[in-house]
Amino acid sequence: MNTISSRLMTVDPDNPDSLAIADAAALLLAGQLVVAPTETRYGLLADAASPAALERLVGAKGRPANAPTAVFLPSWSTVNRIAQPTQEATALAEAFLPGPLTVIVTARQPEAWDQSIVRNGKIGVRISPAPVIRDILARVDRPLTATSANTSGAGEHDTIHQVQADLGETVALYLDSGVRRGVVSTVVDATQSPVRILREGALSAAEIGRVVSWQQDD
Repeated sequence: MNTISSRLMTVDPDNPDSLAIADAAALLLAGQLVVAPTETRYGLLADAASPAALERLVGAKGRPANAPTAVFLPSWSTVNRIAQPTQEATALAEAFLPGPLTVIVTARQPEAWDQSIVRNGKIGVRISPAPVIRDILARVDRPLTATSANTSGAGEHDTIHQVQADLGETVALYLDSGVRRGVVSTVVDATQSPVRILREGALSAAEIGRVVSWQQDD
């Protein structure tokens, strides 16, 4: 087990303290990693536009540098700044976002992004309804990584103490909001028609199918 010396703060997931949010935002803007509660599980946050922060995230998770990581954005209206969503992507967004859905869209200027964010010209986007994520995004005004708070190959963790034991000192700040056992987000590649469901999670294939035509990933 890793020795844990990182800071831990308790945060109300529905009404987060502004000081905790400000602390998390300052650390993220300084290139550090933060673990925070989403509407599903705990997420590992980093500045998605910072190569140094992404290198730290890749090292913490022990995953290949070219394994893509989705990003949190504050609203679907901001997606056009970084991507070119299809009609299918927008239809999914209107039906399910904010919510537990990762929509993969075509990135604008893919060469401007690290390979851990954009892969084959595509970027995954999450719009979380979680107040903690929403408030941090408002403070940093930058895309943040939307990836699970665990090392590569480890299972999903329910508590912040499990996350701490896994990630240890690689994370500067852990925001504890109790047990998080939500089902992971559904991942849909909406760069094509019909869309492809890459991972079925909190939203079922049937729910996706009521909005757009889809095919299962091979």
